[in-house]
Amino acid sequence: MRMTFNWKDNDIRMPQFMKARIEEIAKTMNPDMMASGYKSKGSQYDVRPYQSTHNVGGAIMGADRKTSTLNKYLQSWNCHNLFVMDASAYPQNTQYNPTGALGRLGLLVGGGNPQGLPPQPAAAGVNGEANR
Repeated sequence: MRMTFNWKDNDIRMPQFMKARIEEIAKTMNPDMMASGYKSKGSQYDVRPYQSTHNVGGAIMGADRKTSTLNKYLQSWNCHNLFVMDASAYPQNTQYNPTGALGRLGLLVGGGNPQGLPPQPAAAGVNGEANR
């Protein structure tokens, strides 16, 4: 198995922004000791040390079949009976555990549609219109 993944610039910038805010708040608490560890620009993904193991992405959810793999029900645009029930539907993760939001997506898919399964994604038609 080969995994090709590395941090993008925005994956580093978002936690750096939060780091500055978090450290401001922590300093006002006058701690006896304070330490923080965030990735710096140019950091490379490495599976050896612990880092955010909440890897996400790969089958992005969206409203347009041309720019996403899944619809809002985590259902494949191209295969009606395929549901992707994990965090690969997220475009990125900022080192925060995605479990809560993922649980909510599961509720949407499993119980959010009183009629049962979501409607079959329509095939793209002429001028982007859906064929039914």
